[in-house]
Amino acid sequence: MGNYLIAAMGLQAIWSFVLALMDAYAVVRRKVLHNPVLVCLYMVGDWVSLSQSVVLVGFICVD
Repeated sequence: MGNYLIAAMGLQAIWSFVLALMDAYAVVRRKVLHNPVLVCLYMVGDWVSLSQSVVLVGFICVD
């Protein structure tokens, strides 16, 4: 279980860092990132992140 927790938190950190980089790029270039493909990517990434968090809370509550 410990390896899953480390992997999930690592993926969460990478996802958050990528979103922060995209936000910084949009601010510097003064662009709006309302592309339908990017919005779908955000949605899927956030869904995966949420599902990992729910599973981790379940593991913590079981122990």
